[in-house]
Amino acid sequence: MTTSVRALAAVLTLAAAAGTAAAQEPATLLLRSGSRLSGSLVDMGGRDFTIAVNGVEQRIVIGDVAVIDFGGNASNLPAAETSRAGEGHLLVLRNGQMVSGQLDDIGGTTPLRITFRSGAGTVDHRSSDVLRIYLAPPPAGSTAAHALADPPAPTDPDPTEGKTIEVSAKVQWTRTGETVRQGQVIRLTTRGTIRLSDDASDLSGPAGREGRRAANAPLPNDLAGALIGRIGTGRPFGIGDQTSIPAPGTGELQLGINDDHVADNAGAFRVTIVTAATTIRRR
Repeated sequence: MTTSVRALAAVLTLAAAAGTAAAQEPATLLLRSGSRLSGSLVDMGGRDFTIAVNGVEQRIVIGDVAVIDFGGNASNLPAAETSRAGEGHLLVLRNGQMVSGQLDDIGGTTPLRITFRSGAGTVDHRSSDVLRIYLAPPPAGSTAAHALADPPAPTDPDPTEGKTIEVSAKVQWTRTGETVRQGQVIRLTTRGTIRLSDDASDLSGPAGREGRRAANAPLPNDLAGALIGRIGTGRPFGIGDQTSIPAPGTGELQLGINDDHVADNAGAFRVTIVTAATTIRRR
């Protein structure tokens, strides 16, 4: 072999290796047997998945896999998802959407391309947008110990005065439709409990979950899960369980949850707001 041919072969080998290394996504495969494999998912081809575990590629028969988890270790799986597993394949997106259909292919480069077919047609998703894929009902013991339904809505009656807003834990900011002036006192009554993740015990009231913070939340130094506000698109400010606050600016009051990833949250706060405008409207 000539020097030029050897050089070309080396370049092609390196390029192939680089392509394989790039086309990987951290994931956990939960097998129907209950075993787990965590590593870098490479692709889906023929009848196998290829996953690199500690740098060593392994091939796993597709029919042996129950769940592909891109967001965790395939344990404490939400009951809202597992109850639907078995209706063909189930794709769970990070925005909370669930799609029943058929997984056709996984490939491409990072992020991987996930091709999923449903009644709406065939769609390519980025693996960075996908939380989990169910290929079969998960084995016993992998579902959360408690059903991950939304936390119960508050049952105490709303105050007779003011305007009540549902502040969903799955939405970063909720518009109230209430325009306030800087310095105006806003009275609030907040009720309810929200869940901050797929963990059924990860609950928070309006004041936030004690000891828990979210580094990329709007207010990273305040407790995660706390009720927060902003005026228009201005700087966020803490509210928590306070019953009155002075408006820090003029514009529409918006309410939100102090968390950096709201897609896996559940529940809502019910906030009754009393301002000069709501008082006048009730007269």
